[in-house]
Amino acid sequence: MLLGDEAVEQGLDNAAKQRDGSAHFWKKANWTKEEKAKTLAPADEARHMVLENVHRVRESKLSPFASIKRFCETSKTLSVNEDDELDAATLQHQIKQEMDLAETQKNQWESKKGRGNKAILFLNDFVEFVREFSGIIEIMKGVDQGYGGAGYMALSFLLAVAVNTNRKDEMVAEAMQDLKNEYSRMVLISEIYPTPKMRSYITTTYKLGIEFVQDATIYYARPTWREPLYHSLAKINTDPNVGRILDSILRPPFLLGRKVKDVSDAMAQILKERDTLLNKRVHEIQAQVGQVQTEVGELSREVHQLKSEVAGLHTNHEKERLAILNSELSQYHIQSDKSVSDYSALLSSSFNQPPGLARFCFEMLTTHQQYRTWKNSWANCMLVLNGRTRADQTSCCWLSPASIELASALRQEASNSADGTRVAVAEFYAQKTDFMAGTVQQISAIVCLILQLLEADSTMLRDAEKFKALRARLTSVDSKSFSGFDQGFSLLVEIMEKFDVVYIIIDRVDRISGDFMRQFLKNVMLRCTGTKVRTFCVASRSQDMASKITSLSEDMDEKNFISLLINQD
Repeated sequence: MLLGDEAVEQGLDNAAKQRDGSAHFWKKANWTKEEKAKTLAPADEARHMVLENVHRVRESKLSPFASIKRFCETSKTLSVNEDDELDAATLQHQIKQEMDLAETQKNQWESKKGRGNKAILFLNDFVEFVREFSGIIEIMKGVDQGYGGAGYMALSFLLAVAVNTNRKDEMVAEAMQDLKNEYSRMVLISEIYPTPKMRSYITTTYKLGIEFVQDATIYYARPTWREPLYHSLAKINTDPNVGRILDSILRPPFLLGRKVKDVSDAMAQILKERDTLLNKRVHEIQAQVGQVQTEVGELSREVHQLKSEVAGLHTNHEKERLAILNSELSQYHIQSDKSVSDYSALLSSSFNQPPGLARFCFEMLTTHQQYRTWKNSWANCMLVLNGRTRADQTSCCWLSPASIELASALRQEASNSADGTRVAVAEFYAQKTDFMAGTVQQISAIVCLILQLLEADSTMLRDAEKFKALRARLTSVDSKSFSGFDQGFSLLVEIMEKFDVVYIIIDRVDRISGDFMRQFLKNVMLRCTGTKVRTFCVASRSQDMASKITSLSEDMDEKNFISLLINQD
């Protein structure tokens, strides 16, 4: 089967594209005049051999060059009178013409049919060989155009002789197949490793390829009836070039096989050089990676240090701004950690000292279904724990210890959360002293909760302009003004929505003025839609508190309001 024009064009076009790679292959040589001459010596020798043989063909003084001239004159595609240096385009045109001619001969009368078939078989092998070997030629052309011209001239002579010789030689076909495979790998590796040794190997394989093409040409043109004469000449010959010619005629299997072996040996050297360079590159890359990792480690430490310093500055600024707010809002009796500790001590002294009274704790709270429903509620929900205290020696509520313990348990739970949920816990204790007189203003509870939530996520104080606006809104809250009261609730809702879950603990809600539970449900919990809000309130049972709880139970959905009555007696 004859290869199509497209296959021919693709093969030689790929070779022509090798010129771009050849420029890269030679441009970084940086060699001296002596190094260049030494590296290119094999290529110069091959080029000289081609030109010398072209001259001998023209002169036709020595067989088998006279036979080669005769075959070239028979060829319709090549004349020995053309210029010595050809190019890929010329060879491509010549191949196409020979293909067309072979196809025509194949379909003509019987005398030419055999010649056409043999030419087709040769052309198929030849095109595949040229496709790979021309890659080496183009690499050499990158350093000197003359090497390319010599290579294509040698190929052109082989083509002209082989297609006009009425023989198909399996030995040459097998040799071209073997060399094609070697040259294919060679071109690829040369593109990756353009080193001095690799350049030397390439010039050597270029020379070996030219010698193979020359020997194959002479072998095809050999006059078989004169072989006894060449045997005689071989005994008296002393010229090594003539000796090679005689070998091409008298011992073609040995000479062509040797060329394949020489190219294979050169390829083995190239692979060895590649492995050496690869190991060197791997070592260099590993060293570079190690250096980069060291530098990255140092940069990471510096970045971490800078982040720590910046975080420290932010924390200091946030603490300062939080202290400013606490100072400016001190008139609302903001509770401190000490006041919570004092309150816990007050409850302990009221219910744990002999003769002592029973105290309701967090563990007891968890046994009730109302608590579990509140804790797992998907909606914003308020749980009011209320009951009578039997003791008359204290005004404290026996249920209050549960609020302090619940706040502590919720904080511990939030600190152990690993799913990234933003949880905040804020608490307000309205019982300031035992047998306290009067009530606590609602605005005090609101401001206290706001400041605790700001402390839980002080990044809200980081931006100077936002802090300025927040400060103005907080300090303008007026407990006697209805608008200021609503502004406090609105601000609390805005801050709550910075979190995913907010727990509010309010102890002794019965000591806060007004109907605080209703106000908190209406203005905070039902308005806060982006955050789950769970509020836990403790109240001492009284007729007024009982009335408020009953009213809320009737007005509110059970998913938003739950009450739990537990008396001490």
